[in-house]
Amino acid sequence: MKDTRDRIVTAAYACFMEKGYEQTSVRMILEKAGVTTGSFYHFFPSKEELFEAVVDVFLTDYVSTFASICQDHELPVTRRCELLFGELAKRMREYYGQLGGDHLHWSIAYSLHEKTMASLLPSVEALLTDAIHTGDVKSRMEIDTRTLSMLLLRGIEAILHSRNNFNMVEAERTEYYFSKCKEYMKLLLEIGSSEF
Repeated sequence: MKDTRDRIVTAAYACFMEKGYEQTSVRMILEKAGVTTGSFYHFFPSKEELFEAVVDVFLTDYVSTFASICQDHELPVTRRCELLFGELAKRMREYYGQLGGDHLHWSIAYSLHEKTMASLLPSVEALLTDAIHTGDVKSRMEIDTRTLSMLLLRGIEAILHSRNNFNMVEAERTEYYFSKCKEYMKLLLEIGSSEF
């Protein structure tokens, strides 16, 4: 049973990445997975619920990558932040460009978006806690690290989702992300390193 469910999710992931959410039909997924309609609906009442399962797979890899960057104590805090910006931007491009996130019903998009933010928060909080403890970073506000982490993550997320950068070529967009994210971080944090 689990094997059938996994085959459906794997097939859907491939179809969504190749064609996007809107252009992928349940029939395409069934053909790719080699399962019947009954098997599909046994596990997933709708294409939307299957999409959520696909995003869970997407998030598992995302969270793992994010956590490994945050926990890499060999790198300075500023370098870890830059790597995180890059990872956030890359995943956002995959979400919008390949999974078709901009065509989802707002309720599904909102739910998945909140799930993403909740899954990334522990890594950001661990990074900030470590950076504050070592003295690499000081908060410009007198708030707890969890709240500071939420502010940081939500602000960076807003920058990455801003519509005014979607017409830029890739290199310009990446530079835009980095510069705006750094500006935002400097509003919230006093960063000890001059390289940032």
